[in-house]
Amino acid sequence: MSQNIIPHSKEAECYVLGSILIEEALANEFCGALTSFDFYDNRNKNVFKAIKAINESRNEVNTLS
Repeated sequence: MSQNIIPHSKEAECYVLGSILIEEALANEFCGALTSFDFYDNRNKNVFKAIKAINESRNEVNTLS
């Protein structure tokens, strides 16, 4: 019996996360439009949760946060 898998792209998820880290101004835009449920890969989901928490605390989102 085949299992239905939700379409996803790990590369696209990484591009979204990477672009937030490169250009902090995108954090507000992406954090307002996406949720952690939009990420298929659990590692990317956790990174997005961390980015969103940092952004919501009004701290700068960067690779050192």
